Amino acid sequence: MLSDAHIPAHPGAPVPPILAPQDGFLFLDRDKFAGSFAADVDAHVASFMADSQVPWGLEALNGEITDPAWRHKPSWYLLVTDDRMIPLPAQTQMAQRAGATTRELPGSHAIYVSQPAAVAALIEQAAQANERHHHSVVGTIKNLAHHPNAAH
Repeated sequence: MLSDAHIPAHPGAPVPPILAPQDGFLFLDRDKFAGSFAADVDAHVASFMADSQVPWGLEALNGEITDPAWRHKPSWYLLVTDDRMIPLPAQTQMAQRAGATTRELPGSHAIYVSQPAAVAALIEQAAQANERHHHSVVGTIKNLAHHPNAAH
């Protein structure tokens, strides 16, 4: 179902409990959801997440992105060491391909639920770095506007 192009295969990695497609959509096995997707989330919350999961369309897996933003913009990636949906080596490979600034934390695929402050801190770090980069670029442009011969 998921090809190497989507999530690289890694020997010994857990296999996500993706059920056979139903009407062109994929779901995770409800009984295995918590252990695979939300192992560090409160049991009641994980159960609710399993019951309310939104199916993924098979067509989304075949979509082609010809110009991903990470090729032109700074990227950040939270490497989640206990993720049983995307193995750490696959996460690392994707982050490296994107040239992402990384932070590594123990947690499940649902780390945004179990550790929202850690996720927010990474987003804040990315926003601050982007703002510093923006101000640096704007400063350079303003300097060149005032001193046009400085570019030569």
